[in-house]
Amino acid sequence: MRSLFDYKFVPAVLLVLCFCNKGFSQNKDTLRYPLQDRRGDPFSSNYYNPFDLPDTSVIHQDIQYDPVTNQYYINEKIGDVIYRKPTYLTFDEMYRIQSQRQEDEYFNQRAQTLLDLNRSISRPPPRVYDKLFDRIFGVGPGGLKVDIKPQGTIDITMGYQGEVIKNPTLPESARRNGGLDFNMNTNININASIGDKLKLPISYNTLANFDYENQLKLDYKGM
Repeated sequence: MRSLFDYKFVPAVLLVLCFCNKGFSQNKDTLRYPLQDRRGDPFSSNYYNPFDLPDTSVIHQDIQYDPVTNQYYINEKIGDVIYRKPTYLTFDEMYRIQSQRQEDEYFNQRAQTLLDLNRSISRPPPRVYDKLFDRIFGVGPGGLKVDIKPQGTIDITMGYQGEVIKNPTLPESARRNGGLDFNMNTNININASIGDKLKLPISYNTLANFDYENQLKLDYKGM
């Protein structure tokens, strides 16, 4: 009777297992680019997918060096629970990986620095406001006025100065020499003004006996 009861429920059990299997198969990942977790140590793993999120600060890496075996043991934990399978690297492997990583970072920084130095920076065009000129120079009713009144003379003297030496001991090319002679004298006075606040009285004479006679003044009446 017991065996008959068991055989009676075998089709029902098989039917339940079929539905369960079908339900599990429908829960399969259907992403076009499925996400994969990293396998192996975090240093020598070559798997990289920009769509995968990096490890957060919740995952703690515990790296310990064993001088007896000359190996690095790497444990990744979440709290006290081991998150990934523990891995290990030899001293030579760790040294080679870290050296290559530091070398790549060094050359990347140099390349980025050269790129920043050679990059042409587009600066915004300067914007000038009327109130700025009014505050600095003083703008009258007719706008900003620039008045320059030069007075004076400029004398230019040009001539030729040469000599002939009749010395038979000298070669023919050395008996004659000379050149142009220029001389310029300037005496000029300039009264310049920009707006109502800035005035530039300038006086310059090349034949002045004293330096204080040549004046370059700046007369400004504040802002």
